[in-house]
Amino acid sequence: MRRFYELAESHRDAHEGKADWIKFYLDEAGIELLTPQVLGAMTTSLEEANKCVDRGSRYARRIDIVEEAFRFTTAYAKLHEARTQLLQACLEMKTSAIEAGMQEFHDLRNTFQSYASELTEKFYHKRLHSFSRMGQSDPTPLALMWLDSAPEDYKLTALAAKGWRSGKRVPVLSNIFLRHLAGETKRYSFLGPDLPEVPDWYFDFRPYENFRVEAAMADRGIRVSGADICSVFTEVPVEAGDGFVLDFNCMYKISPDNRSRIYLDWYDGDGELIQWTLPVQLPRGTSDGVRQLRIPAVAPEGSKALRVRFLISRQGEGDYLELQRIRLDRVLMPLPPRE
Repeated sequence: MRRFYELAESHRDAHEGKADWIKFYLDEAGIELLTPQVLGAMTTSLEEANKCVDRGSRYARRIDIVEEAFRFTTAYAKLHEARTQLLQACLEMKTSAIEAGMQEFHDLRNTFQSYASELTEKFYHKRLHSFSRMGQSDPTPLALMWLDSAPEDYKLTALAAKGWRSGKRVPVLSNIFLRHLAGETKRYSFLGPDLPEVPDWYFDFRPYENFRVEAAMADRGIRVSGADICSVFTEVPVEAGDGFVLDFNCMYKISPDNRSRIYLDWYDGDGELIQWTLPVQLPRGTSDGVRQLRIPAVAPEGSKALRVRFLISRQGEGDYLELQRIRLDRVLMPLPPRE
């Protein structure tokens, strides 16, 4: 058991990096700190510990409790790996990998959620509630742009994707290439920095020493670097049942603990948030060139506005997110097939 804990602690100590804040705090990718090899060695340590005790003893019960919690960790590790692989297949536009990856992701997510629900019923595991209920990215909508079938809960989203593929779409935003107003900048706070004026788009951020928002090329595009936390967003009017597809090109470098996410936020007529989805948290590493992502969505009941939000936080040295083209299309939804 000592070896079990020391494996995790020594690996963390060797890879903890610069001490700025709580590393991987509320970050779905935090599990990446522990490699499959480390998790495997920790599992072996638990198995060996079990051989050293009498079944039914208090020592065996203590090991059982640790094993139960660690099974939660390994189940989540498998889920996160499947999610990352599905997202990567969408980034690389590999249809066969998308189809296989979608099934694996949903199977492993169901397994994790089922076990988490069972485990947290036990009073000594209730603290795991906070993690199991944390918002998680779901790349399923991206995958539906390439597939003809969809899980039951995603049937409407699949119809939006189908409508877009059939060409039944109208652009909502006029500034698709994020052109900057010549010579215009705006200071959002007295601490700065001055940011470019990009029609259709707005910025919200926490001032930070190395924070920069620049043109991706000449007078167009957005390149965000050095951000502690920065939101790049736009908002459009909607009606419940409207279909949309967000279609954008990006480049990026993501270091551990950097979260670069895409949210779709739905608001009612009073400006109250009624639902949000997180289809993408960009993966660790570099994009290796320009990547294109398409995200279908359908306005939920009661919604009157959609906010498209790129949220970038905790960028490390050399990290960036570059948005070169962003198109939002309203889609004519085809009728669902008859049962």
